Amino acid sequence: MQPAFCCAYLKKDEWVQKMKTIISHVPAKTTTSYQCAKCKTKYRSKARALQCELLITEEKAFKVGDRVRWCEELHCSAVNKNYWMDGKVQKILGPALPDFEYNAKWLGGKLFDKHIFMYEVSWKCPHCKLSCSGRYYSLELGKIKSGSRK
Repeated sequence: MQPAFCCAYLKKDEWVQKMKTIISHVPAKTTTSYQCAKCKTKYRSKARALQCELLITEEKAFKVGDRVRWCEELHCSAVNKNYWMDGKVQKILGPALPDFEYNAKWLGGKLFDKHIFMYEVSWKCPHCKLSCSGRYYSLELGKIKSGSRK
């Protein structure tokens, strides 16, 4: 009866296997993409990129530093109370194409067929004083006139 395979029963040269070298040559793959000049989105076809460039660009509704309010109440989980966000526009992002699903479900498709701007807004919770920030479309925000607070 022969013992099971074990290094102890083999000579030094028998258990060292010679490595097989496999060389495969893959030709370089070149892909061409086209970029929309407005939103910098890349497309594989020139027609789609041109179609994107023809979309209108919305006008900026707010400037950096404007006070804005979101269209819905926010919830402070620290004290379990709702409040209206009163914040400042910190940054303007875009133009870009809107998120399809969010636009269709929540905004009623009002942003289709246009390049839009997103506004990064920062605010403090009036209850727990925590600093917060978020990104919003212009349709979701309303400008607060200076001097009025609600």
